[in-house]
Amino acid sequence: MANDRLEHVGKLREIFERVATDRVRTTVTIHEFRDRMFRMASMASFAKVIEYNVAVNHDSSLDISHAIMSGGLRGICEDLIALKFMLRFEPDTANEIIFAAMWSEMRSGIKRQRQFLPVNSPHQMIVGALDILPNITVQAEEADQRLKDEWKKAGFTRRPKIETMAKGVSLDRLYDYLYFATSNYTHHNIRTLFMTGWGPPEGGDTNFSSKNLSYYYHAFNSFYGALLYCGFVWSGLPIDNLADHEAHATAVEDVLKAVKWWPEIVTRDEMNLPKPHVGQIMQAISIQMMEEPTGPTIFDDLKAAPPVWRPDQS
Repeated sequence: MANDRLEHVGKLREIFERVATDRVRTTVTIHEFRDRMFRMASMASFAKVIEYNVAVNHDSSLDISHAIMSGGLRGICEDLIALKFMLRFEPDTANEIIFAAMWSEMRSGIKRQRQFLPVNSPHQMIVGALDILPNITVQAEEADQRLKDEWKKAGFTRRPKIETMAKGVSLDRLYDYLYFATSNYTHHNIRTLFMTGWGPPEGGDTNFSSKNLSYYYHAFNSFYGALLYCGFVWSGLPIDNLADHEAHATAVEDVLKAVKWWPEIVTRDEMNLPKPHVGQIMQAISIQMMEEPTGPTIFDDLKAAPPVWRPDQS
């Protein structure tokens, strides 16, 4: 991965250093929180994407492995999709779905730690330690059913999959791209394992380290993390005090649009391919023009208002 592909990192670092000076905050009491859960989830997700961008752009050093940060992109992308999808609901409906999801996730977590920790750390007083496992299992099942019931009230037979939600908010191409790219590192993936081995093609010592890919992941995480930040700013989610962020997002968009080589999933470096010449570039453009139209850009998709979803589409 050539160093010039990290050019956008420094520019984005300057922007997100300014972004980070404004903390994501709101004023809410514990009693108000229950009625504003969708807003609170939106605020929390926005803080998450900002802090991710500060982290991935902060240090240019290759003494750390930037590969370990790639998995965070998938979670942030799913936050954006799921929350933007729920904009089609009335606030009370979105609040109830968020509350039921939180309760289901908590009960599921209690069940799993109750199955694991008492065996391995029997003297640890964990949440769930004072109840028997069958009761905890029933509670988890009841919480899961409550979440299903809330989605049914909203007109869905079950909670839609993230990929279904992505189509509903016109972000399916972005989700498909980032899901595949980040899964390559967060899940067992043979190709990604082999990418960590670097050595001379004629034979000799081969060094295995995820740090060998730091240039690639640094460029990738920086670019797509910034893109997701823009997505949150443009999403229409109930996030307080977005005025300054709209200007920051415009600056980020300008940086990203100026990048001539967007980070790929499978790179020419990985394939040991030489730098393409003009003839190859023209041939590739001709092939792409013969295929189906590419449609709107990702910037258009991120700025688009979510369409109204009819329950019969679920």
